Amino acid sequence: MNSALVAALARNIRAERTRVKLSQSELGSLVGWSQKTVERIEAGDRRIYFDELPAICQALGISVPRLLLDVPTDDMDLMFPPARGR
Repeated sequence: MNSALVAALARNIRAERTRVKLSQSELGSLVGWSQKTVERIEAGDRRIYFDELPAICQALGISVPRLLLDVPTDDMDLMFPPARGR
């Protein structure tokens, strides 16, 4: 995934996770993800959606604005899940 937004979120999540001394597996357990999912997020290979931010921030003990610090807003539409057909 080649997006400045995805890369910045990945960087912030990794930085906050290491700051609070959680492993990828521990963060995954707190959020309801596998360790592999956290690995993919931190590598920038999986998007984060707006509705996932509160759980991530709660697990990391930070606010949503802190997680979004220095995240470019150009691609914010990437944070909305794809529309589903009816």
